[in-house]
Amino acid sequence: MPVLFCQSCCRDTQHKAVLRKRTEDDMSLKNKFQKFNELINQLFSGVPYHKMDRVCLCRYCNHQNAVYSLDSTH
Repeated sequence: MPVLFCQSCCRDTQHKAVLRKRTEDDMSLKNKFQKFNELINQLFSGVPYHKMDRVCLCRYCNHQNAVYSLDSTH
């Protein structure tokens, strides 16, 4: 577990890292078609099809401290 500074506790504490699925903002028809094409391409290439973010949560107060993007550049 990483040890990071928690702004809520005001000290260095252990943090748990979890993966959260990104939320989708725009769901227009064009965007849905693009998402469908992207999903089909990713399924055939073997790449995970959910966009995920790594979130660090304090083990003591459960305060969310950092969000890291997990975009892969293939």
